[in-house]
Amino acid sequence: MKWSILFVLCTLSAGHADQAIIDNVPDPTLRQDFERLVNAIRKIENGGHGREYGILDKRANTLDLQRRWCAATCWKNWLRWQKTDKQKPYLVFLRDRYAPLGAENDPDNLNLNWLPNLVALLEKEAGR
Repeated sequence: MKWSILFVLCTLSAGHADQAIIDNVPDPTLRQDFERLVNAIRKIENGGHGREYGILDKRANTLDLQRRWCAATCWKNWLRWQKTDKQKPYLVFLRDRYAPLGAENDPDNLNLNWLPNLVALLEKEAGR
């Protein structure tokens, strides 16, 4: 985990989750970081139709809605994390909500792989 998680932790502050809002984030670096995180989640979740981003709510039943819900989850948890003492890194904070360890709907404990896979993919894409 030596990839600069700070790259995401300290610069991921895009607007609301809607793609149109993300596209209007004034700082292109912040927008790119947010896009990178959402795209990485898509790759590691690798879900089938209506589960492309691992969102389990039945209302998020299309690729577009899955992406929006994923982005909203990342953004809302970024805002929540900002109000904490930040002792826990943002990606750990996000994992605890997105793919919590010991979740009832994860009998095979696959959520253990969520954070390492996410960090590995972000490192790879950053060329580290």
